[in-house]
Amino acid sequence: VAFSTAAGRLSYFYDFHGPSMIVDTACSSSLVALHLAIQSLQNRESDMAIAGGVSMILTPEPYIAFSKLRALAEDGRCRTFDDAASGYSKGEGCGLVILKRLSEAIENKDNILSVIKGSAVNQDGESSGLTAPNALSQKEVISKALENANISPDDVSYIEAHGTGTRLGDPIEARALGMVFGQRSGQKMLVGSVKTNIGHLEGAAGIASIIKVILALQHERIPASLHFHTPSVHIPWNELPIEVCAKLTSWKRSEKPRIAGVSSFGFSGTNAHVILQEAPKSESDNKAVRTDAYLLPLSAKDETALTAMSDRYRKYVSESSDIDLNSLCYTASVGRTHFRHRTAIIGTSREEILKRLSEDISVRKPNHTEVVFLFTGQGAQYPGMAKKLYDTEPVFAKALNQCAEILKSTMFH
Repeated sequence: VAFSTAAGRLSYFYDFHGPSMIVDTACSSSLVALHLAIQSLQNRESDMAIAGGVSMILTPEPYIAFSKLRALAEDGRCRTFDDAASGYSKGEGCGLVILKRLSEAIENKDNILSVIKGSAVNQDGESSGLTAPNALSQKEVISKALENANISPDDVSYIEAHGTGTRLGDPIEARALGMVFGQRSGQKMLVGSVKTNIGHLEGAAGIASIIKVILALQHERIPASLHFHTPSVHIPWNELPIEVCAKLTSWKRSEKPRIAGVSSFGFSGTNAHVILQEAPKSESDNKAVRTDAYLLPLSAKDETALTAMSDRYRKYVSESSDIDLNSLCYTASVGRTHFRHRTAIIGTSREEILKRLSEDISVRKPNHTEVVFLFTGQGAQYPGMAKKLYDTEPVFAKALNQCAEILKSTMFH
């Protein structure tokens, strides 16, 4: 089966014109794809990049083959770093992330979930076996990612391990982490693996790990690495600076940014590591406090789709008690394509917006548009005109301030 057109089909569908390619390095594929997307942004051949992976079990043959290799867990549970580990469990899933240069994401007031500080990719080369993990190569790729991020090992508080739950792979990965972080000061560093939660997504495993860490940073909690009861006797825990995150653990913001590393190692010998840091606190203009009504524009290609979109917004608003209406309306206004069938929801609170969304939507679809020119006479202005707009709309205030600066040089002498 040739997967070469999968990326091209997405580019065709969305009319993307930048680099579009399939990456296949086995289990590290999606993290290598992320690394290449980062490079594309750094080289300025792209202004936005979409990177990720997908893994689906469509036929039984691969499952049978890995069973014969004794790579799969005997009971179907991935027990990363546990003494009862007997292999991994296969999982299915798809994950994608959208990347932009940080400065431009801040300028565009994008919803920033995390910051990629650095990444690295390398290869085992000649080693004990083509599919056997290599501790020295793993150590090198993690060290290189830290170097690229200009981050000290002491700054990292969590590692999302490749952690397949195999008797060979787990001790080798633990050893590699010891070589990188062995000299760190302070308390032990937490490690975990999303494979214990959702199985091994193989080609999509790396992006699953990235998304897990992003969510952990966002919610300030590190999920438990499941099925860890008895530490593996093949790992010298007392000599290593790591500790398995065996329970839901608080990960609160502090004066020092929280930083995590994400590993993904392919049995092709290609290894990848990415350094993630918590998102900067948002100070975007659209977060300004508003006391007036919120305007939520909705549009679609036909009335049926518009009704469905309204229902999705209603469900989302009803399930989000702490929703930021400024952000919701801002994204709907500038972050979506506006189609011909349109409506607008106006309300002064979440409850009012929800009530309007629950009502039958009215669609205005003019047969044609006309241009109207309106010229006012004298007396159409008054003191304090547009002050409320100036106080509540940062874009309007910014434009008015710019006009005032221009006029300063020619007026009020």
